[in-house]
Amino acid sequence: MKVPGKLLAIALGGHATIDPHNPDKSVEAQEAYMKAINSRVLGVTSAAAEEGYNLGLETHGSAPQTGLIMKRAARSEQSTELAEGLPPLPLRYASMDLIGSLGMTFQLMMENCQLQVANCLGKDMKGAVVVPTSFIIDPSTMKPTKPVGEPLNKAQIRKRIAAGLVMGTDIANIDGKGMRELVPSPEVLETFASDLASTANNIRDRLTPIAGGTGGRALERLSSGLLIAHNAVIDKDRSMRQIMLDLLEKYGIQFDTAIFLTDADFMVRNYALVHQALTAVPQGKTIRQDDLARAIAAAQPIHQTTSQEMRELFDIGGAVTGGAIAKIDSACTLLEQGAVRRAIICSPENFGATLLGQDGTGTDIRLGERQI
Repeated sequence: MKVPGKLLAIALGGHATIDPHNPDKSVEAQEAYMKAINSRVLGVTSAAAEEGYNLGLETHGSAPQTGLIMKRAARSEQSTELAEGLPPLPLRYASMDLIGSLGMTFQLMMENCQLQVANCLGKDMKGAVVVPTSFIIDPSTMKPTKPVGEPLNKAQIRKRIAAGLVMGTDIANIDGKGMRELVPSPEVLETFASDLASTANNIRDRLTPIAGGTGGRALERLSSGLLIAHNAVIDKDRSMRQIMLDLLEKYGIQFDTAIFLTDADFMVRNYALVHQALTAVPQGKTIRQDDLARAIAAAQPIHQTTSQEMRELFDIGGAVTGGAIAKIDSACTLLEQGAVRRAIICSPENFGATLLGQDGTGTDIRLGERQI
C-alpha cells in the first residue's frame, strides 16, 4: 500500500501534557491543558493539509507526570498506613503507565478533533492509533541526566535526601526551571522490531501512530539475546529520531518534515546567556519578560540555518544545554541521514508560521554547508 505523501512527524514536549504554571495538577486540569495544546497543533496540521502534508507520526514526553507518579509513590512509602502491603513503584512502570494513559488521551482528542476540524490529520489520514513502543538502549549511557517532576525547594531536597529517595548528585537545575530530580535517560540504538512494524503498517493504512510516547520503554539486549527492562525515561526527541531512521532503513518510509515542539519559540546561538538569566531568578519567582527578551536578543535567535551550523553549536561551551541538546542532535541526524527534508524547532504558538514559511518565527533547519 502506498505511503501518504509529505509526512509530518511531531514531537510534543512535556509542556504539552501539563501546565507548569497551574498549581492544579489534577487529571482533569491536565486533560484540559492537553486538549488546548493538541487543538492548536492540529489546527496547524489542518491548514498544512492544503499544501499536501499528513501527520504521519506523533510522539510526546511525560517528565512532569513521571515526577508526579513517583512523588505519589514516595509519599505512600513514607506513610505506614498507606504503605502496608504496597511495594515501591519502579520508574519503568510509571513510564509504562503513562505510555498508555497519555497516549490514549491524545488519541481520543485527535479522533474528536477530526469530527470538528477538517483534515486535522491531513487529507489522507483516517484516524489515530497508540503504538506502545520499546527501544533497545545502550546500557553504558544509563546516567541520571533527565529532569522529572516539579521544582523542589531546599526543604524538600533535604527531606528526600534524608529519606534515601535520591542522592544529592541526582538533583540539579540544568534547564533553568529549578532544582529537579534527575533520572537515567539512555541513548537509543534501535526501535523494537515488532513495534516498528506496527508503526509502519499503521502509516500505510492511513492511521497516525502515536508511537514512542513518553520516550518509550528502555530495553537492554543481553549477550544471550534475552531482554531486560531498565528504570529510565528515554528522551522523546531521540525516540522520534530513531523511529524515523528505522522506518526509512527497513520500510522505505520517508518523512518531509520533523517538528520538535518545545516551550521556546526558537533556538539561540548562545543559550548560556539565557540560562544564566533564568537560573539567576530566585526559586518560586518568574523572570521579568523584558529581562528575558534582552537575554534572548543577546544570545542571538536562530531562524533559518543549516545542519552544519547547528552542529557547530556543540563545539561552543555552554551554547547548548538541557533538552535543546537532544532536539538539535536529533534534527541534524535526521537531515544528515536523508530521513527528512527539513527540521523545525519551535513552540506550539509559532509552529504554524514556521511550517508554512513565515520568516522570523521558529528555527527552520535544512541540510547544507555553513552559510556565510
